[in-house]
Amino acid sequence: MGFCQVTQSHAVVGIFYYWKNYESHQYYLTCIIWSCSSQGQPLPDPPLPVNDMPPVSLDGVLYWMSEPRLGQSYERAIVFFNIAAKIFDVIPCPSCIAIWDSRNPCHAFVVELQGMLCAVLSNPVADKLDIWKWDHGLWSIAYAINLKFWPDYSLATNVVVPLAVDPIDGKVLLNTGRKLGLYNPCEQTIENLHLIRRRSNRTLELTEISTLPDAKMFLRSSLSGNYHWLRARSLLTLQVLHQGRIHFTPETNLRS
Repeated sequence: MGFCQVTQSHAVVGIFYYWKNYESHQYYLTCIIWSCSSQGQPLPDPPLPVNDMPPVSLDGVLYWMSEPRLGQSYERAIVFFNIAAKIFDVIPCPSCIAIWDSRNPCHAFVVELQGMLCAVLSNPVADKLDIWKWDHGLWSIAYAINLKFWPDYSLATNVVVPLAVDPIDGKVLLNTGRKLGLYNPCEQTIENLHLIRRRSNRTLELTEISTLPDAKMFLRSSLSGNYHWLRARSLLTLQVLHQGRIHFTPETNLRS
């Protein structure tokens, strides 16, 4: 889902695979766009197949990481869609991410950090995340996150997604789907913020609130993600809407 500055409205772009075969590299997909002012409309196929990770929405543009196991390209690239123009195009990845080999276990995806498009290379062998940022048409390395000594965040057993960066001290908020933690790039340490427990398909409960005095403020100002609801059983309730903002409400106003 993205927001179009031209029409001042939200739009949802769905890419649906009817079938895919990683051995033959063949696939069949369709693409549809929905907006507040119109029903679903078919779109031309994206120039490259995309992987299963969520897209990034920035300034009226949606970004996906391509899927090199499908199609005729054996390199990774970033597929993007301009909502106002309704046009797909491609951005090349950094060379270390673009290179793909079926014997290489590394995984790649896109995230938004500090309002910028970032490409992430997840290496489960080295237990390392390399994060590159796209700025004025150029890629540069932004962060190298070493998770070798943090088994709860191991890339061999988790998909670890960077969600936000603290603008003051540069700590990176990491999400495994079960835990949220603040990674300190200087000390290569992680401060666990919450343990995520699933209560239903739409609701996640957060426990183990961090004792860090600025934890709530950091989450309030920096966290963005793709969750329908997150709930913190404390003095305040943390509600994160899909591709939306964080809202803090009193515990007495909790709703299922």
